[in-house]
Amino acid sequence: MWQSFHIFYFVCIFISFTHTQVLYQCNFDGANENCFDSTPPIAVTASVNVAGPVAPSAALSDVSSIIKPTANGEMCVLPYKVATYTWDMYFCNKGFCPTASSPNSTCATGKYGNIALNNNQMRIFQLKTETGGINGKDQQCLIYYYYMPVVGDKIINIRQEEVDGGSVIIDSVTSSPFNGWIVRRVSFNAEAPGYKIYFELQRTNGFQIPNIGLDEISIHQGSCEDEPITDTPATTPVSITTAITVTTTTTPTTVTTPATTSTTTTTTASSTSTPTTTITTTTPTTTTPSTTTGSLTTTPTTITTTTTTITTTTITTTTTTITTTTITTTTTTTTTTTTNTPSTTTTTPTTTTSTTTTTTIPTNPPSTTTTTQVLYQCNFDGANEICFDSTPPIAVTASVNVAGPALPNGALSDVSAIAKPTANGEMCILPYKVGTYTWDMYFCNRGYCPTASNPNSTCTTGRFGTMPLSNNQMRIFQLKTETGGINGKDQQCLIYYYYMPVVGDKIISVRKEEVDGGSVIIDSVTSSPFNGWIVRRVSFNAEAPGYKIYFEVQRTNGFQIPNIGLDEISIHQGSCGM
Repeated sequence: MWQSFHIFYFVCIFISFTHTQVLYQCNFDGANENCFDSTPPIAVTASVNVAGPVAPSAALSDVSSIIKPTANGEMCVLPYKVATYTWDMYFCNKGFCPTASSPNSTCATGKYGNIALNNNQMRIFQLKTETGGINGKDQQCLIYYYYMPVVGDKIINIRQEEVDGGSVIIDSVTSSPFNGWIVRRVSFNAEAPGYKIYFELQRTNGFQIPNIGLDEISIHQGSCEDEPITDTPATTPVSITTAITVTTTTTPTTVTTPATTSTTTTTTASSTSTPTTTITTTTPTTTTPSTTTGSLTTTPTTITTTTTTITTTTITTTTTTITTTTITTTTTTTTTTTTNTPSTTTTTPTTTTSTTTTTTIPTNPPSTTTTTQVLYQCNFDGANEICFDSTPPIAVTASVNVAGPALPNGALSDVSAIAKPTANGEMCILPYKVGTYTWDMYFCNRGYCPTASNPNSTCTTGRFGTMPLSNNQMRIFQLKTETGGINGKDQQCLIYYYYMPVVGDKIISVRKEEVDGGSVIIDSVTSSPFNGWIVRRVSFNAEAPGYKIYFEVQRTNGFQIPNIGLDEISIHQGSCGM
């Protein structure tokens, strides 16, 4: 009985985690750390110039200064104004930035790579590794931050060179949606380990000298769609404007990679003279589909039936699991105990759910593991799936209107349409132009978008929540859960996407209500840096499990009817900065 209790206890406390295998990582912050092999070497600095009356033409702080907490534990509130200057500031100013509780909190410090393009010559920078190449194969995810000012015409190309000498441009940027650090997530395929990555920078026109910045460069095994969301700086309570990132991803090659799991179990049993105890465990055959989102491939995973009878006092079990599998299993455990008295059979059904499990295998260079426990997740895509409890309920749709001559006033597709690969396995290239319209398009257009090899590839379909603000009444939407609250405690990370058009004055406030009734606004946005989906990452603290989250949406002025969109809402254990 004691043994069967511990078996049952182990199953019940099992928690799911997400891990990431990192093949390459560099951020210039170490002593003499340079992420590139190049002649001349890239300049490494903590800042180029300081804030002045004119908008910066170079990064005034590195990426870590705005994505890591300041000295008081809170995140920078970005953007903000410096003195009487009219432009928006997306950096720390001389090592300080405003937070929720302080106008001048000390920023985290770091360095980045900077290149002044004083002529039209191309600069080529190869990622620096011990072996000269990246030890990865099949689907890969390159993540990097870049800074690109508005002055001059310039371009950043990312080129991948295979071991056999073949090369291809896997990413290209020529502009920036705002004057700050922008994150790029690029999915690509590697035919063999040892490939190389080159950053090629060039001023293509003009006489001004733009300063290009690069920082926080990493390569991960698997498609970027398999990675935990880590796109934008975390925010703290009463963050008044958004710090966004553009997550346009291009994939020149589509590869199908099956996901398999190999498990080795070793059992050691020793017999004694004590009365015989027989434990019989029966695991029924279960077939569970494992979906690899990045390559749009579904691979069935089968758990075979095993029956093990052991006469034992001590059982030692060692299990080794290799590679990645997402499994949901139901296990029925039958325990039969035989004694001198008549036998009694007790059957206890036990259910174990594993949301995402990936085990990192040590590589050269060594890998890094990131762990995320998901407490809540909703995206409106399921049948009758509504993420909120509200009266009236939020409207759920796949699109608000279609593209026309005027800038959209509602989201034209959901988040998954632009965050997941299209039918040809490539990502949408955003923004783009529709017909002769002059505005930038950040959505799929009637189910299609341009990719690297196709001007009209079929987008992934999904839905989102939308609300037209036809008056100044506040709409309140509580996150819908089975228990009415979120089962988390201490540091938490709320991630959500919002759409907010340019028309009218409006506000989205996110309010947390504790079990004891105390509440606080943990996030607030009143505008959007561009006319598309913006991701928010909000770090906050929960005193006890069972807290509630409310989205409060309101038009504060004007007569126009803005359509607010919400999608891909999740809450994770731990700070967003972890």
